Amino acid sequence: MTAPIEVSALTKAFGRNRGVEDVSCAVQRGEVFGFLGPNGTGKSTTIRLILGLYRPTAGHVRVKDGTRPPTRSPCTGPSAISPQSRPCSRG
Repeated sequence: MTAPIEVSALTKAFGRNRGVEDVSCAVQRGEVFGFLGPNGTGKSTTIRLILGLYRPTAGHVRVKDGTRPPTRSPCTGPSAISPQSRPCSRG
């Protein structure tokens, strides 16, 4: 059986800088998956690529039943992203 989420050789460049370089992983059904690492290592960018919020420079993302066009979000079910900052908070 194929994993519901597959990421293969995913790369995202912002000009000369690479936010993500050659990331591959698979998330199996029922699995909880997270990215851990220091600031600036591409965790949020990878999630945004999987959600279809960014268009990859190279590689592909397959969610559920096939590779989706990069201009449409591949996620049709529940998904979430926890931002790094709290833009609406008052201190």
